[in-house]
Amino acid sequence: MPLETSNYGEEEKYTVVSGDTLWGIAKRFGVTVENLANENGLKKEMVLIGQRLIIPGAAEISEVEVVGAADSFTVEFEQRGKPLVLEVPYGSASDYQKKSGQKVTVIHKNGAVISVF
Repeated sequence: MPLETSNYGEEEKYTVVSGDTLWGIAKRFGVTVENLANENGLKKEMVLIGQRLIIPGAAEISEVEVVGAADSFTVEFEQRGKPLVLEVPYGSASDYQKKSGQKVTVIHKNGAVISVF
């Protein structure tokens, strides 16, 4: 189901992690660098660790169970008995492996995780 901005606020913003680039973030979420930069008022193609970015376009919110890391940049969740495989920043999949079996809410767009809570 599409995400309603008014209900989730900060959870729908992506937090930049070590190794992220504006180009890499745009590619992961299926948006252009220009669109991502414009949406966030960025003058340069530089992002900082911890920076919160709005990902343009409609996102989805899903109630899921964490299955675990599929590889270094992909995590498998289970949604209503079916697999939901989503991209995460490179190297962060192991953090999800530690949460295997936990039920979480994930906000995602174009096959990539924006946030989990």
